Amino acid sequence: MLLSKKYIDNFEARYHGDSRNKGLSVFDNGKSGMIFLISEAGQTLEHGIDQYQRLELAVFFVQQLSAALKTSYACTVVTLKSLYLIDTH
Repeated sequence: MLLSKKYIDNFEARYHGDSRNKGLSVFDNGKSGMIFLISEAGQTLEHGIDQYQRLELAVFFVQQLSAALKTSYACTVVTLKSLYLIDTH
């Protein structure tokens, strides 16, 4: 749900500093799953996950974020949805 095409199309993040170039890219392939590309100093790792692993990853993110925020899972999901709506409007 949280990592579906509705919320994430493609995501890219880059950091360049002290010759330690780092990058993260996430590409959504619909029902086929997602691809993660992680790079550092010219070396790239690629990992693909299917739709079932994507659901497990979303659950893991919500659990970790809930623990960090010290809130229930439901409150965390509502917060994420609210932030998404604020960002898109």
